Amino acid sequence: MIPENAIFNVTDEFDNNDGTSTLVLDVNDEFKKWFKDKSGWKRWSAMEFEKFVASAIESYLSSEKPIDVAIKNCTCEYEEEIDLYTTYGGD
Repeated sequence: MIPENAIFNVTDEFDNNDGTSTLVLDVNDEFKKWFKDKSGWKRWSAMEFEKFVASAIESYLSSEKPIDVAIKNCTCEYEEEIDLYTTYGGD
């Protein structure tokens, strides 16, 4: 379990011209220690942590959520609801 005094916050977010986003993260020493221990790292690496976070976000965004799969299999009587869900991003 993550320690209570560990800090991991997204402090800012910027949209880039290429359609991607940049996140600004704030992590404290307690979080770094916990993450190193959980990951088996010998020392903290901001670059490796950035790769880990980017990979985790990409993986999450590329996976189909149960509601997405359910909507794909719906009959046409729910077409309007499906369009609204698709347009506004669902959950």
